[in-house]
Amino acid sequence: MNKPLPQPLIDPKQISRVAHLARLNPDEAERVLLRQELERILRSFDRLEWPDTRNTEPIYHPHPDTNRLRPDEVQSPFDPADLIHESIGQDGFLMAPKTME
Repeated sequence: MNKPLPQPLIDPKQISRVAHLARLNPDEAERVLLRQELERILRSFDRLEWPDTRNTEPIYHPHPDTNRLRPDEVQSPFDPADLIHESIGQDGFLMAPKTME
């Protein structure tokens, strides 16, 4: 038994409209090719109806949500004297880069 031919998804008026919007002026042979290509693209969306998803729970992300940050722990603050110690010069003053020559 032969399979029935699929019904066309796009009529010639739609091809003319798309060609006009794309600023194309295809001849009749090109219109046939355009129609075939556009129908092939539209028929590829039929594959989305194949799987039975009625009993499938939605998934929002393929990986589980896990927080990879370290836990918050209370620590003592830095001692300003320890931070300044590295910047004190021989004279006891704070050293800073020159800003003027």
